[in-house]
Amino acid sequence: MSESSGQNLSEEVGPSALIYNLLAVIQNPFGVIRRRWIWMSLVIVLGLGAAAGLYTTSSPSYSATATVMVSSQQIPEEFVRSTVSGLDSMAEINSLLGEAFSQKFLLSLVEEYELYPDVLAASDAASVAALMRSTISVNPQDNLASSRRQREDPSVIIAIGYETSDPRVAAFVTNALAANVIDASIARRSAQARGTTSFLQRELRDAKLDLDKLEDEIGDFRNSHRGEMPADLETLLRKLERLDSQRNSLRVQISATQEQITQIENAEGVESSPETVLTDLRIQLAQQLSLHTDAHPNVLALRRQIEAMEDELGELNQLLLQADEGSDYLVDAARRELASLRGNLESTGEEIAALELRVARIPDISDELRSLQERAAVSRENYLEFLRKVQDAELAETLESAQQGPRVSVLDPAFPPSAPNNPPSRYLLLGMVLSLMAGAGVGVLLELVDPVVLTQAQLEAVQGPPVLGTLGRIK
Repeated sequence: MSESSGQNLSEEVGPSALIYNLLAVIQNPFGVIRRRWIWMSLVIVLGLGAAAGLYTTSSPSYSATATVMVSSQQIPEEFVRSTVSGLDSMAEINSLLGEAFSQKFLLSLVEEYELYPDVLAASDAASVAALMRSTISVNPQDNLASSRRQREDPSVIIAIGYETSDPRVAAFVTNALAANVIDASIARRSAQARGTTSFLQRELRDAKLDLDKLEDEIGDFRNSHRGEMPADLETLLRKLERLDSQRNSLRVQISATQEQITQIENAEGVESSPETVLTDLRIQLAQQLSLHTDAHPNVLALRRQIEAMEDELGELNQLLLQADEGSDYLVDAARRELASLRGNLESTGEEIAALELRVARIPDISDELRSLQERAAVSRENYLEFLRKVQDAELAETLESAQQGPRVSVLDPAFPPSAPNNPPSRYLLLGMVLSLMAGAGVGVLLELVDPVVLTQAQLEAVQGPPVLGTLGRIK
């Protein structure tokens, strides 16, 4: 059966008929074009029209990229330890980028380069900033210092891009974004370093106040317990020993003085021996006178002895009178000495009791002093530790001001791109290709939905009974 003698089938066809129809389309595509050219042309024209409209209405966009490198600290940390958190993770880098791409900064770029005028007139500042933020791209790169050489130290490379319709503006804005990342990094690290130093300085002042307070307490404690410190124990013991010896000596002196007073008082009650002898001589004289006359030699001898004795006794009585007066003076002096010695003994005993009380208090005082000194030692260690930290923080702050710590630098600045990201000709070419494909698809679809019988096998697949004969093409 020829193409001209083929007939349209209105009834449904089975799967085998669809396969034969598809094979027929593949074998004779130009026949499909001749039969379905109207619908195919309509689809192609509509697709080309849409592509032409997109070509005329679209504007090219240009994307500029700057490379930023986050490098490690320039001076080894064993020499200077930084007090600022580094940029060792993407979370910290994203936090830095969030500060750098703030709404205020983005709006300043919008105003400087007159970006998004239509959107700015119809929307608020937050929407404009969000729109600009959506056109900024941030992508981590390989750890390369440039496209020509590779750094040995660990670092993070970030590509910052911005897309707009003007290539020069794209480069300017991208470089401004990269520069603001550097400024934000410097400001952030400097603020962190200053904040850390200020915090440690406040802690150092508090530690110094605590240390001074404890040292004042120790000084007051020493003054209030002067002479009762543990260091005074040996001196107090020696003094106690000396006072104890002094007390024993006073006791001996008191005993001797009392004995002396007793002896003086006993001496006044004893009769003198010359008076006794004189009495005896007078008794003998009376006895001799009773036996002899006054001229007897014994009587005369006794009278001479009595006269001599009386003369001697007169002188002796004079001396004894003077002696009695002297003994009274000695007794009074001895009693005054005794009173003085007893007073000294009492004061010595009181001083010994006071010293013994001070010695007894020394262990408790020593414990209290040790507790204060231990607290002062802890406070002093705390103060010295904060002093060391403040010195390290000040050195780290100096390091940050000299930009010798971990820093962000522009590795490759952005340049105006020479070609747009999405040239309009690309849309036109893509529209043409899609239009042709759509037209071909419509033709094939129509062939499958409303097939034309062209071959004997196709007819047998549709009708079922065998074909009895065929006619050739009629020209």
